[in-house]
Amino acid sequence: MKPSRALLVTAALTSTTPAWAVVNGEEIVWQDHDNVVSLSHCTGTRIGRNFVLTAAHCHEGDVQISYIKDVNNEDIQLVDSVAIHPNYVPTRVSEDIALVKLTEATNVKKVQFFKDLSETTYVQDAPFSLLGFGGGNPEPTHASFQLKDKVDNYPVRIEAVQTGRGQVTNGDSGSAWVDENNLIFAVLSGTTLESTPGENKQIISGRDLHYAADFILENVDGWHYPTIADADGKTTIEVQSLHRDNVTDSAYVTGDATLITEESTCLNGPIKPFGRCTYVIDSNGRKAKLHLSESEVVRINPNAADATDNTDNAAANPDTAEGTKSGKSGGSLGLISLSLLAIFGTLRRKKVRFTRR
Repeated sequence: MKPSRALLVTAALTSTTPAWAVVNGEEIVWQDHDNVVSLSHCTGTRIGRNFVLTAAHCHEGDVQISYIKDVNNEDIQLVDSVAIHPNYVPTRVSEDIALVKLTEATNVKKVQFFKDLSETTYVQDAPFSLLGFGGGNPEPTHASFQLKDKVDNYPVRIEAVQTGRGQVTNGDSGSAWVDENNLIFAVLSGTTLESTPGENKQIISGRDLHYAADFILENVDGWHYPTIADADGKTTIEVQSLHRDNVTDSAYVTGDATLITEESTCLNGPIKPFGRCTYVIDSNGRKAKLHLSESEVVRINPNAADATDNTDNAAANPDTAEGTKSGKSGGSLGLISLSLLAIFGTLRRKKVRFTRR
């Protein structure tokens, strides 16, 4: 018999049996996937300047998202607000999708972009992977699945069958489903059919983000990009537009870097929602910033010891920037400034449930 939501919550809160994130999943180097974060009791994916993509049921009733944990920090209270998809109904099959807005940007070097959500994303039998913190494990692990079914009456709900040894469990909710091109197209909502480890028959349920395209654009309405980047010589930085409408380039560089305009595709014309483009910069390995807008900044070589950029700020607030703008084909040098160390208190973790739907 399928457990009720209340029983799942109780089990997650009272269980003392240790479990790995994504049961029997493949270990990864978290630093290579630093966009994956733990959200109080679920899994999330960093999006844009200060958003996290996750499942709506992770922020429901007395179960609230109050802090995040990433590879660089212990539990830190950075949650400003949580936007729930307007069609989400806890008791029905619906858009179990949420965007957590953080109070400030965090350091993210490895980003995963969305598929073009303005078009159909479901491909029958297509393989994909996910990373999750299920079972309360401090680091995420990897599991492999294959798309199995799309429910005709509820097209937002898609199902997948396990293809590797990893199985999802409590705490994996909200994990991004990532295709073979490393593009996000869905989020994990729950399980449909359980199986014991080794049987490799678990069936999981996700929410197709094609049906949340407008929700994402309306809430983010900005760039999706790495907030930090390393550069020594010519380096390409890719970004994705999550603006509500077409957008044109307004980027500039400050510090020890040069924007190579003739090689930067973002300068070629308007960029549509979910469109991707690149900026090519030339750097000597010192600190600089690529300003996508006045509030969206890629900090280049943030740990460089020989920085001469007067726009450097604390690592905890990477998108606050002042300084001299460079032209589209040149850079400028500033004065050395002090960095402010941000100290965050460690919050007590709460364990909660993984829903079935």
